[in-house]
Amino acid sequence: MFLRGIRDVRVDANTPQILRYDNLGEINGISVSLIVSNETEYTPKNNNANGLNGEFGNINIQTDTETTFRFSFVDSNTDAPIVIEAFLFSFFDLDEGNNGNAKETLGIAGFEEYTVTDNPQLVIDEEADFATKKSTFTSSVQTQQMDIPNDPNNLTSNKEDKSVTFLFKNLSEFTVHFSVTPSGGITPGGRNFLFAGSSSLIVSP
Repeated sequence: MFLRGIRDVRVDANTPQILRYDNLGEINGISVSLIVSNETEYTPKNNNANGLNGEFGNINIQTDTETTFRFSFVDSNTDAPIVIEAFLFSFFDLDEGNNGNAKETLGIAGFEEYTVTDNPQLVIDEEADFATKKSTFTSSVQTQQMDIPNDPNNLTSNKEDKSVTFLFKNLSEFTVHFSVTPSGGITPGGRNFLFAGSSSLIVSP
């Protein structure tokens, strides 16, 4: 599943954010869109970074903040929920700033399994929240410009080490919690969370 064709983007720290990705594909002849909206207070550093970043969806988050987002698959024409039998969803380039500042963490639940490399550059806690079965994936290495991905299905080994792909089954939506630690500077910074469907870590179901 690839993300492309944003139809509407609205970003406001005081009202629900909506990112809409159209033309993801068809299920039983129905065109599917992805809607991403915030469930909790959201503070971007750079509103203009939200939307698409090449072949990736992108959410920009200010350092020292956290937000829960809902990812929902809907009928492109009616916005009715679409349950997908099996699908892959991936997050990329989980890294951090100098001296361990601006550390990125992805928290997620509801997946069947996840795939990372044999030596991921991520700190993984599969029982970060036992009650909700939420797992967390936290950066462990500093940002390197050369490691920023440009194709989710053609990642170098270094780029794969900072990525994770999830398999979901029989869902129309899931939630993701993004958090970033302080930047260590006088003013806050910003971090980008990149996402797409499949990745070179695993083949589509």
